[in-house]
Amino acid sequence: MPINKRIRVTFRASDEKLTSMFAGDFPSVTAAKAAMKADAKVWCQAHNGKMKWVNLKEEDYLEAVSKSNNLSCVWQYFA
Repeated sequence: MPINKRIRVTFRASDEKLTSMFAGDFPSVTAAKAAMKADAKVWCQAHNGKMKWVNLKEEDYLEAVSKSNNLSCVWQYFA
């Protein structure tokens, strides 16, 4: 059965000088989470960071932080 609503993922990167937003639509939560994880993996490789899922039962978002803790990114989906 097809899903009638779109799943939207937003990405926010921030440090002292940068804040950016990107949104995309996905057909399912599974597809959204796969895209979030793939994007976070690239970010972590570029910034020597680690990613983790935060608050799976309540907020369910993916966060990546550089080892120097100067940069962080958050990916979150909304149904």
